[in-house]
Amino acid sequence: MRAPFLHGSPRAGAVASTAAAVLASALLCVAGPGAPPAAAAPAAAKSALTLQSQSPAFISSQNGVSLRVGIDSALPASRLSIEVTLYSAIVDRYNFRQTLSGSLPSLLTPLGNPGVIPLDLRSLDWTPGSDLTLRLPVTAPDLPGNPHTGTGGVTLSIFDCAPPTCGGVYPLQVSLLENGVGPVASFTTFLIVTPPSEVDRPGTHPLHFAWVLPLGASTAISAAGVGQRDSGDLNELESIDSALEAAPNAAVSLDIFPQFIESLENRPDLASQAALEALRTIAGQAAQADILPGTFVPVDPDAVVASGLSSALSEQLARARQILQPEFGYDAHDYAVNGPLNAAALALLTQSGINRLILPSSSVQPLSATYSQWTPTAPFLIPGSAVEAMASDPGLDEDLASTAPAALKAQDMLADLSIQYFDNTGAQQAVALESPLGVPLNAAFLQAILTGLSSSSIVHAQTLTEAFDTVPPDSSNTSPPKRQLRNVAPSPAALLPATTINAALASVAALASVLPDSTHPRGKVPLSDLVLMAEGSGESLSERYGYLDPLIRQADSLAGLVSLPFGRTITVTSLQAKVPISIVSNSRTPFMAVLSAACPGLGFPKGDTWRVMIYPRTNIVPILLSARTTGDFSLQLTLATTSGFTIQSGSMTIRSTAISGVAVALSIGAAAFLVVWWLRSILTKRRKKHKLRGAALAAGVIPGSSSGA
Repeated sequence: MRAPFLHGSPRAGAVASTAAAVLASALLCVAGPGAPPAAAAPAAAKSALTLQSQSPAFISSQNGVSLRVGIDSALPASRLSIEVTLYSAIVDRYNFRQTLSGSLPSLLTPLGNPGVIPLDLRSLDWTPGSDLTLRLPVTAPDLPGNPHTGTGGVTLSIFDCAPPTCGGVYPLQVSLLENGVGPVASFTTFLIVTPPSEVDRPGTHPLHFAWVLPLGASTAISAAGVGQRDSGDLNELESIDSALEAAPNAAVSLDIFPQFIESLENRPDLASQAALEALRTIAGQAAQADILPGTFVPVDPDAVVASGLSSALSEQLARARQILQPEFGYDAHDYAVNGPLNAAALALLTQSGINRLILPSSSVQPLSATYSQWTPTAPFLIPGSAVEAMASDPGLDEDLASTAPAALKAQDMLADLSIQYFDNTGAQQAVALESPLGVPLNAAFLQAILTGLSSSSIVHAQTLTEAFDTVPPDSSNTSPPKRQLRNVAPSPAALLPATTINAALASVAALASVLPDSTHPRGKVPLSDLVLMAEGSGESLSERYGYLDPLIRQADSLAGLVSLPFGRTITVTSLQAKVPISIVSNSRTPFMAVLSAACPGLGFPKGDTWRVMIYPRTNIVPILLSARTTGDFSLQLTLATTSGFTIQSGSMTIRSTAISGVAVALSIGAAAFLVVWWLRSILTKRRKKHKLRGAALAAGVIPGSSSGA
C-alpha cells in the first residue's frame, strides 16, 4: 500500500492515540479506587485499502473507469467512507516518480472537490472484509459520450484543459475515511486519458514498447543428465500463455534458455508436453511472441572470455539454435544480454550472427549532459561495431521492482509508458524493458499490464524484433545515436578454468569415439550438454564442477577397457621383424583407436602410427620394426582415441640378437684375410724349401776336386 501524499496519516494516528488515552482515563475514573486494574485495551485494528483491478486502463470516453477495491476494516460501514480526488496531469517522469514515492509535486492541484462515497449506502450493500466496485465517470472537453451516474453520484471532471491538450496522465487518490477521524488507508492510481481526437490526429505516433521476459533460466538438467521439472518455470510459462490469450493485441519477446526446452522434450509427462505445445502456439502463427536465441544456459559473456573459453559462447549459441530451430523454426539475430558486456564478448556474439541486442541499462555508459534530461526512446549503435542495441529503461526497471499490489503496479507502469508517449507524440519512439533473471513473474501483474496494453491506442506492445524494425537509431533527437559499453570486471566466482572445460570436452570426445551410445544415453541429454551446463552463471562453482568431474572420471575409466603387453620382452633375431602387439578389449562394442610407437634405437620402416579397429576380444596388431644393433630397447606404446585422448600408455622391451651387416662384412673380411695370409705363408715356406733342395742337388753334380786329389 503506497503512502498517501495528500492526507497525512500521522495526524490520524495522533487523533486515534488521544482518543484512546481519554477513553482509558475515563475507565479508570469509573472503576474507582481499589478496583482491580482493567485489562489493557486491544490496539485498534489497522484498516487496509487495495486496488484489485482497474478497467479500462486507458480512458477514451466519458464512461470513465471502474475500480474494484479491497477494503479490510473491522469498522462498520456506517463509520467508513471512500474519498476520491483527481489531480492535474503529470508533466514529466520526474514528477511521476515523486508521485510514486508519496510526495505530491507542488504543481499538481486537485481538480475540484474530493468526491465522498459513504459505505453504508444501500446501493453498495458493502459488508466488512468484502470488495467494492466504484464506477467513476470522467468528463473532459474532448472525451466523447455522455457520463453515466457514478457510484455515490461522484464524477471526475477534467476542466483545466482545452483540446488537444486534455490527454495525459492524471493521479487519482483513493482514501478510506473513518468518520470523524480522517483517512486510515489510501492508495494513488493513475487515469490515462486518451481522447480519440488527439491520439488519432495526423502526425502522431504510438510509443513502441518491447518487453523481454526470460524463461527457463532455472537449472533444468541435473549433473546426471536428466531433465528436472521446475514448477516455477512451468507456472511462468502458463502465466505468459494466459496473459497473451487475454491480450490479443499485445506481444512480448521470450528469452528462452534451451536447456529448459530440452528438459521438456526429455520428459514424457503431460505437463511438460503441454508446456511445449503452449510455446509452439505463442510463437506460431499468432506471432504474439518472438523467441530470442539465448545461450543454452544463462552465461556471463565477459566471464567466459576472461576464462579463456572464447569458443564457448559460439558453442552455446549454436547448440541453442539446434534445439530451438526444429521446435519454433526461426532465424533470429537478436540477443538479450543479462549482464555486463565488453568489446571482446561483443565481437564473439557478432561472429555468431548476432547484430541486435537488448542489455541492462547498467551495461552502457551513462548519458552525456546533452541527453541526460531526456528519456532515450530509440535504439543506438555500439561504436566499433555494426551492432544495434536498446538498453532496458531504468524507470521501467524501477516500476518492475515495485512491491505495490499487482493491479496498482500494472497501472503505474502503464502510466509511466504513457508519459513517455505524451512527451513527444510526433516522433517515432521505442522503449524496452528486460526483466532480470531470477525474479519471479507475478501472473496477476502480467495479465493486468498486457490486457491494458492490448487496448491502448498510444502504447503498442511489440516484440523486440518489431521494435528494432520500426524505429531506427537516428529517429529521435532526444536519443544518442551511439552509446559506449561499460566495461565491468567479471567476478572471480564466475570464472571457471579453461583447462577444466577443455579436459571435459576431451573426455566427451573420447567417450563419443569409444562408446558412442554413452554420449546420447537413453532418457538423458547428450554428454556435451553437461559441459554447456557447467559454463552457466546461475550456479556455484562447486555445482558447476559437479557436471564436469563425472565426465572426466568416465573418460579416465576407458583405460580399464583394454590391456596391452606393457612390461613384456620380445626377442627379435633378424634385422627387420614384425612384432605382434596384442590388445585385449573388454568393451561390448568395437571402436576405432590409434596405436603409436616410439623408440630412439629402433626404426619403423612403414611408419610409427596405426589406425586399428578394436573388437571385444584379443586383437593382434603387427608392427614392422628394424634394429641397427643388438641389445635391449624400450618400446613406448600409446593407445589413443581418434580424438587424441590417451586411453593407455606404457612400454615393453625389444631384445635384438641379430648381427648387423657391418659385423658380418668385417667378420668375412677378417676370415678372408686370415685365409690369404695363411695361404701366402704356406706358399712362402714351400718356395724356400724348394730352393734349399735345389741347392743341395746342384752341389752334388757340379765337378770339383775330390778328397784324394
